[in-house]
Amino acid sequence: MIELIKNKMKKYYSLLLAFLFIISTSFIYHTGNKGAKNPNISVISKKKNKYLDGMIFIPMGTFTTPSNNGFNATEKDSTLLLSYIKKQISVQAFYLSKNEVTNSEYREFVRWAKNKMAHDILVKQDSKYQNKKGEYNQDIPIDWENEQLQKALFSNQSEFNSKSFKVELLKYTVVIDGKSEQVDVFPDTLIWMAKNRYNKPLTDNYFWHPAYDYYPVVGVTWKQAQAYCQWRTDRLNEEVLIAAKVLDSYSDNFSTTTFLKDSKNKEYQHLLYPSFRLPSESEWEFAAMGAQNQDSKYVYPWKSSRLFNKKGKYYANFGPITDINAVRIKNYIDDDGFHTIIVSNYEPNGLGLYDMAGNVAEWQNDKYSIELETKQAIEVESVNGKDQAAISHAAKQHDAKIAKAQHPARVVKGGSWADGPIYLQISTRTIMNENSSSMRVGFRIAMDYSKK
Repeated sequence: MIELIKNKMKKYYSLLLAFLFIISTSFIYHTGNKGAKNPNISVISKKKNKYLDGMIFIPMGTFTTPSNNGFNATEKDSTLLLSYIKKQISVQAFYLSKNEVTNSEYREFVRWAKNKMAHDILVKQDSKYQNKKGEYNQDIPIDWENEQLQKALFSNQSEFNSKSFKVELLKYTVVIDGKSEQVDVFPDTLIWMAKNRYNKPLTDNYFWHPAYDYYPVVGVTWKQAQAYCQWRTDRLNEEVLIAAKVLDSYSDNFSTTTFLKDSKNKEYQHLLYPSFRLPSESEWEFAAMGAQNQDSKYVYPWKSSRLFNKKGKYYANFGPITDINAVRIKNYIDDDGFHTIIVSNYEPNGLGLYDMAGNVAEWQNDKYSIELETKQAIEVESVNGKDQAAISHAAKQHDAKIAKAQHPARVVKGGSWADGPIYLQISTRTIMNENSSSMRVGFRIAMDYSKK
């Protein structure tokens, strides 16, 4: 009898431990990721579509570009721009995702591309895999042990005689500046090994392991971010059209652009949403300021010019701070993050946007051109005087050198887990080659305003 009671107690104890584990891991993965609680924040209705989840309305407005504290101490940086133009900018209303695109969200893109590649092979192999439209029959699950798929998509590895999917084959055709271009889908996971760092665990696990589901995706080029936006637009509109019974089923080949090219589909255009895209630099700055319609006195996205609150807790996840005597006064872990951290971990700004500074820097849609910058500076000087333009000859020379080295360059904003405080300033601008990637850089998505 005593033995029976002991066994039952062990059973209940095990169940209790399991329950506590589930609760604790859920807390770790999801803390801070429940969205803003401010009732004044307008969010696209979740019941519409999962791809719209977390898109927050940013009202139209006019603002003056925020101040900065000067960049003399970092003139040797290979991506930081020193020129600063203080100007007034107007932006139309738009939507912006409350947090940076996560590994989990981007993995869906990778899985889709992987499945499409398998579908294309199977359709050519046997007509039984085709539907009436000549496309893959979605009712037939993919048999990954199929001999043709194994031969075409997997490579043998010596370690444990395992097989690895050929991720280099994953391509997506994206339209950039009016031209179709094939770009890699899979992020560069080897970036964690940069500069002789020992980060093999992150190289192996960061993108794939469930523990990192809600961490921001990194190792993605500007073009890959564009590809994700186009893919997500098509998946959104495809689901909308299926819900409206305009389409019968899902298709690997559905494209919003192709759908609208058929004149008979024009009558359904009102059902479709605008395309997902990267925000412009002006949109990002306006949103980071909390959509303030005046010159902000704060240099950071939170309502303070300090890096920590009254309790000494840092407002963001960013890099070390070293004083003038080369003494480190802040380490990586002092803000609760050794590298990237779960999105939405820190307090949002007034619009419900998380991590507008720190965690990962973010690709912007803007192409950087030193010629265009110079033209804009001249225009500002003619209106506001030379003092307002605030661009010295040395800064121009620096920026021209950086632009040449990074060409073709795109703007990056917000600073990252590895960057110092100066990169967290709203006005700080860095640029990167659109074909390069970094363990410091990710992205968030935007959408034109729609009254749906």
